[in-house]
Parts: sequence; structure tokens; C-alpha cells
Amino acid sequence: MNAVPRYRQIAEQLRETISRGEYAVGTLLPTESDICATYSVSRHTAREALRILSDEGMVERRQG
Repeated sequence: MNAVPRYRQIAEQLRETISRGEYAVGTLLPTESDICATYSVSRHTAREALRILSDEGMVERRQG
């Protein structure tokens, strides 16, 4: 059995949310802390999910 890592599942859910237009261009996505709370995951897992979307060019990450 080849399970999909949790960070990839979260990245896919966020990707779908963005694609549906729930986050318009220029609006803020949930913070790492918000993702941790929503999905009950570690900060590392949240960071990896956002990194995937950043690498795909779907989001731009900014500190603060």
C-alpha cells in the first residue's frame, strides 16, 4: 500500500480551494499555524504543503 503523505493531501486540498476561486489573487491563504490547527498537523507538515504550492507557482510565500 502506497499511502499519500499528509502534506501532499493538504497541498491538494489547498490547490482545489484556490482553483475554485475561494482565494482570489492577492488574498492571503491560511497561515502555517492555521493549517496546523485545521488539519491537526505539525508545522513541518504545513510548511511542506505550502512549499509544494510555492514550487508550482500557485502561491507566493512571504514572511510575516
